[in-house]
Amino acid sequence: LDSATLQQYDVQVRGQFTGYLPQDVSLHSGTIAHNISRQWHPIQSLSKAQSEAVIHAAQLAGMHELIVSLPKGYDTRLGNEPGAMPLSGGQRQRIALARALYATPATGRRAPSLVVLDEPDSQLDTQGTAALQRSLQALRQEGATVVVVTHRPDLLTLATHVLMLRRGTVEQFGLSREVYQWLAQRKALAGRSPASESRQLKSA
Repeated sequence: LDSATLQQYDVQVRGQFTGYLPQDVSLHSGTIAHNISRQWHPIQSLSKAQSEAVIHAAQLAGMHELIVSLPKGYDTRLGNEPGAMPLSGGQRQRIALARALYATPATGRRAPSLVVLDEPDSQLDTQGTAALQRSLQALRQEGATVVVVTHRPDLLTLATHVLMLRRGTVEQFGLSREVYQWLAQRKALAGRSPASESRQLKSA
């Protein structure tokens, strides 16, 4: 990462500069603000700098308006404790996205340097998917490197590079336009295969 091995980074520093959204989202007990700011054992209020970073992360994730529309806003409690707010799968995923985009104030950045998103749209509806696409565009403007793991082609249109895996093996990697050209050529060749021509003759 930035010409250095991961082992050269202090664990805490590496964590501060990295954002991660797992495929299986887990939100802990505490407020929405505590979840976004990665306060796993919340015992005190966030500082002003932390609160501002939380709001910015929620805005990047397209969740700010939804959060402030809740009766307690960012102080809405989550988890299994009494009085916690039940959320849909898509809402949980978008809050977890905001957590991945949260930039620790000490880093001096407005977004993590590296963001890894594993199937970030698996629970999203059309509106959530559009918000995610805007988030990816905003992250590019912030100068972040984003790695997205997905089976859906929609997000690939925003990628500069594409790596295709088949059964755990790298099948193709390069600039997105080059990979798309390779895919188009492969489909064209598949359409002219003997088996395909045989099927066409039989159907005729």
